[in-house]
Amino acid sequence: MLDTGEIYSALSDGKIEKAIQLLQGLVEQSSGVIVDAVTSLSGRFQRLQKDQISGVVTYVDAVAEENRIVESALQVVRFLSTSPTQDFALYASQSELAIPNVRALLKYAFTDDELQDFCQDYFAKVYNDFGSGQSKSVKIRSLIDYVVRHDLADFLLLQVNKNHPAAYQKFQPYHKLS
Repeated sequence: MLDTGEIYSALSDGKIEKAIQLLQGLVEQSSGVIVDAVTSLSGRFQRLQKDQISGVVTYVDAVAEENRIVESALQVVRFLSTSPTQDFALYASQSELAIPNVRALLKYAFTDDELQDFCQDYFAKVYNDFGSGQSKSVKIRSLIDYVVRHDLADFLLLQVNKNHPAAYQKFQPYHKLS
Protein backbone atom coordinates (compact mmCIF):
# COMPACT_ATOMS: atom_id res chain seq x y z
CA MET A 1 0.00 0.00 0.00
CA LEU A 2 1.29 3.47 -0.90
CA ASP A 3 2.06 6.16 1.66
CA THR A 4 -0.42 8.88 0.76
CA GLY A 5 -0.24 10.79 4.05
CA GLU A 6 1.68 13.69 2.54
CA ILE A 7 -0.96 14.11 -0.17
CA TYR A 8 -3.79 14.03 2.37
CA SER A 9 -1.92 16.58 4.47
CA ALA A 10 -1.39 18.90 1.50
CA LEU A 11 -5.07 18.67 0.51
CA SER A 12 -6.20 19.20 4.09
CA ASP A 13 -4.03 22.32 4.31
CA GLY A 14 -5.38 23.71 1.02
CA LYS A 15 -2.09 23.12 -0.84
CA ILE A 16 -3.75 21.80 -3.97
CA GLU A 17 -0.84 22.45 -6.32
CA LYS A 18 1.56 20.55 -4.05
CA ALA A 19 -0.90 17.64 -3.77
CA ILE A 20 -1.25 17.45 -7.56
CA GLN A 21 2.54 17.44 -7.97
CA LEU A 22 2.80 14.59 -5.44
CA LEU A 23 0.06 12.67 -7.29
CA GLN A 24 1.88 13.20 -10.58
CA GLY A 25 4.99 11.71 -9.01
CA LEU A 26 3.02 8.69 -7.78
CA VAL A 27 1.44 7.91 -11.13
CA GLU A 28 4.30 8.84 -13.48
CA GLN A 29 5.13 5.18 -14.06
CA SER A 30 1.47 4.30 -14.64
CA SER A 31 -0.68 4.57 -17.72
CA GLY A 32 -4.31 4.82 -18.67
CA VAL A 33 -7.22 6.40 -16.89
CA ILE A 34 -5.42 7.15 -13.60
CA VAL A 35 -2.76 9.24 -15.37
CA ASP A 36 -5.49 10.99 -17.36
CA ALA A 37 -7.33 11.76 -14.12
CA VAL A 38 -4.26 13.37 -12.53
CA THR A 39 -3.45 15.28 -15.74
CA SER A 40 -7.03 16.54 -15.81
CA LEU A 41 -6.74 17.69 -12.19
CA SER A 42 -3.63 19.64 -13.03
CA GLY A 43 -5.29 21.29 -16.02
CA ARG A 44 -8.42 22.18 -14.06
CA PHE A 45 -6.35 23.73 -11.27
CA GLN A 46 -4.22 25.75 -13.71
CA ARG A 47 -7.36 26.98 -15.49
CA LEU A 48 -8.92 27.99 -12.16
CA GLN A 49 -5.81 29.93 -11.18
CA LYS A 50 -5.83 31.72 -14.54
CA ASP A 51 -9.53 32.58 -14.16
CA GLN A 52 -8.95 33.89 -10.64
CA ILE A 53 -6.08 36.10 -11.79
CA SER A 54 -8.10 37.49 -14.68
CA GLY A 55 -11.13 38.01 -12.42
CA VAL A 56 -13.59 36.00 -14.52
CA VAL A 57 -14.69 33.72 -11.67
CA THR A 58 -16.50 34.72 -8.49
CA TYR A 59 -15.09 33.83 -5.10
CA VAL A 60 -17.94 31.39 -4.38
CA ASP A 61 -17.52 29.68 -7.76
CA ALA A 62 -13.74 29.51 -7.29
CA VAL A 63 -14.13 27.88 -3.86
CA ALA A 64 -16.67 25.43 -5.28
CA GLU A 65 -14.30 24.46 -8.11
CA GLU A 66 -11.39 24.10 -5.66
CA ASN A 67 -13.58 21.78 -3.58
CA ARG A 68 -14.40 19.71 -6.67
CA ILE A 69 -10.70 19.49 -7.57
CA VAL A 70 -9.83 18.39 -4.03
CA GLU A 71 -12.65 15.83 -4.15
CA SER A 72 -11.31 14.40 -7.41
CA ALA A 73 -7.79 14.27 -5.97
CA LEU A 74 -9.10 12.46 -2.90
CA GLN A 75 -10.81 9.88 -5.10
CA VAL A 76 -7.51 9.24 -6.88
CA VAL A 77 -5.65 8.95 -3.56
CA ARG A 78 -8.27 6.58 -2.14
CA PHE A 79 -8.04 4.47 -5.29
CA LEU A 80 -4.23 4.35 -5.14
CA SER A 81 -4.37 3.42 -1.44
CA THR A 82 -6.90 0.64 -1.71
CA SER A 83 -7.22 -0.72 -5.25
CA PRO A 84 -4.14 0.09 -7.35
CA THR A 85 -4.54 -3.02 -9.47
CA GLN A 86 -8.19 -2.31 -10.34
CA ASP A 87 -9.32 -0.11 -13.24
CA PHE A 88 -9.81 3.45 -11.89
CA ALA A 89 -12.92 4.21 -13.98
CA LEU A 90 -14.59 1.02 -12.73
CA TYR A 91 -13.52 1.75 -9.15
CA ALA A 92 -14.89 5.32 -9.25
CA SER A 93 -18.23 4.15 -10.61
CA GLN A 94 -18.60 1.42 -7.96
CA SER A 95 -17.68 3.38 -4.84
CA GLU A 96 -20.70 4.52 -2.87
CA LEU A 97 -20.95 6.77 0.17
CA ALA A 98 -22.02 5.00 3.38
CA ILE A 99 -24.61 7.67 4.19
CA PRO A 100 -25.73 6.30 7.60
CA ASN A 101 -22.11 6.41 8.82
CA VAL A 102 -21.60 9.94 7.48
CA ARG A 103 -24.86 11.10 9.07
CA ALA A 104 -23.83 9.59 12.43
CA LEU A 105 -20.41 11.25 12.15
CA LEU A 106 -21.88 14.70 11.50
CA LYS A 107 -24.42 14.37 14.34
CA TYR A 108 -21.68 13.30 16.76
CA ALA A 109 -18.93 15.69 15.66
CA PHE A 110 -20.83 18.99 15.51
CA THR A 111 -23.21 20.99 17.63
CA ASP A 112 -25.81 22.90 15.61
CA ASP A 113 -23.75 26.11 15.73
CA GLU A 114 -20.53 24.27 14.83
CA LEU A 115 -22.28 22.63 11.87
CA GLN A 116 -23.40 26.03 10.62
CA ASP A 117 -19.86 27.41 10.96
CA PHE A 118 -18.42 24.34 9.22
CA CYS A 119 -20.82 24.74 6.30
CA GLN A 120 -20.14 28.46 6.09
CA ASP A 121 -16.40 27.75 5.88
CA TYR A 122 -16.46 24.83 3.43
CA PHE A 123 -19.92 24.60 1.83
CA ALA A 124 -21.18 28.17 1.44
CA LYS A 125 -23.98 27.16 -0.95
CA VAL A 126 -25.39 24.77 1.65
CA TYR A 127 -25.00 27.34 4.42
CA ASN A 128 -26.81 29.97 2.37
CA ASP A 129 -29.80 27.61 2.03
CA PHE A 130 -30.16 27.02 5.77
CA GLY A 131 -33.39 28.47 7.09
CA SER A 132 -34.02 29.92 10.48
CA GLY A 133 -35.37 27.32 12.85
CA GLN A 134 -34.11 24.37 10.79
CA SER A 135 -33.16 21.42 12.94
CA LYS A 136 -29.65 20.03 12.98
CA SER A 137 -30.93 16.84 11.31
CA VAL A 138 -32.39 18.81 8.39
CA LYS A 139 -29.10 20.69 7.98
CA ILE A 140 -27.17 17.41 7.99
CA ARG A 141 -29.49 15.94 5.36
CA SER A 142 -29.05 19.07 3.22
CA LEU A 143 -25.26 18.85 3.52
CA ILE A 144 -25.16 15.14 2.67
CA ASP A 145 -27.52 15.64 -0.27
CA TYR A 146 -25.31 18.46 -1.58
CA VAL A 147 -22.04 16.55 -1.30
CA VAL A 148 -23.54 13.48 -2.97
CA ARG A 149 -25.06 15.49 -5.86
CA HIS A 150 -21.82 17.43 -6.39
CA ASP A 151 -19.39 14.53 -5.80
CA LEU A 152 -17.83 16.22 -2.78
CA ALA A 153 -18.10 13.42 -0.21
CA ASP A 154 -14.35 12.86 0.12
CA PHE A 155 -13.80 16.61 0.52
CA LEU A 156 -16.42 16.66 3.30
CA LEU A 157 -14.76 13.71 5.03
CA LEU A 158 -11.30 15.26 4.71
CA GLN A 159 -12.49 18.46 6.41
CA VAL A 160 -14.37 16.62 9.16
CA ASN A 161 -11.29 14.47 9.81
CA LYS A 162 -9.15 17.61 9.96
CA ASN A 163 -11.51 19.29 12.46
CA HIS A 164 -12.65 16.23 14.47
CA PRO A 165 -10.20 13.33 14.00
CA ALA A 166 -11.45 11.27 16.96
CA ALA A 167 -15.06 11.45 15.77
CA TYR A 168 -13.93 10.60 12.25
CA GLN A 169 -12.29 7.38 13.45
CA LYS A 170 -15.40 6.31 15.36
CA PHE A 171 -17.88 5.92 12.48
CA GLN A 172 -15.81 4.37 9.66
CA PRO A 173 -16.11 3.06 6.98
CA TYR A 174 -17.46 5.93 4.91
CA HIS A 175 -17.37 4.21 1.52
CA LYS A 176 -18.64 0.89 0.29
CA LEU A 177 -18.37 -0.82 -3.05
CA SER A 178 -21.72 -1.25 -4.72
